[in-house]
Amino acid sequence: MFDVGDYTFAKYKVVWTRIAKVEAAVVSEKDGKSILPQETITLVRTDNKGEAYYLAAMINSAPFQFTVNSYSQGKSLGSMHVLNNVKIPKFNSENSLHVKLAELSEKAHEAANDDDQRSIKLIEAEIDNLSAKTWELTPEELKEIRASLEELE
Repeated sequence: MFDVGDYTFAKYKVVWTRIAKVEAAVVSEKDGKSILPQETITLVRTDNKGEAYYLAAMINSAPFQFTVNSYSQGKSLGSMHVLNNVKIPKFNSENSLHVKLAELSEKAHEAANDDDQRSIKLIEAEIDNLSAKTWELTPEELKEIRASLEELE
């Protein structure tokens, strides 16, 4: 085993596959034991549940997806380097935008577990709007980002 550290056993982790579209999910524990992702999964240790869901929201947002797709192609798409190239503001529990993004992300995870596609779409739209505000993007810029992403599908 390589690259095993404290982060491997953290209670909350944000994970995504390295060789596909970057789609982040929060994992925690099952039956009191840490979930250990396979070697093809990128993981980020977080300090708490709120930070984990906030980070997942920001990674899954249209602005993040657009930026990653703009510079990265091929097998390295989802490697850890994406966080070196797309700066996500550090989670601040005193920032109402950050807290709301975390809450929405947790709701999106619940909707995904229930396969509630309608709720997922509504939540994702709200996450996009709040993440755009976090990155100080205008509504017009977000609209262009969404249109560009639709062209890629």
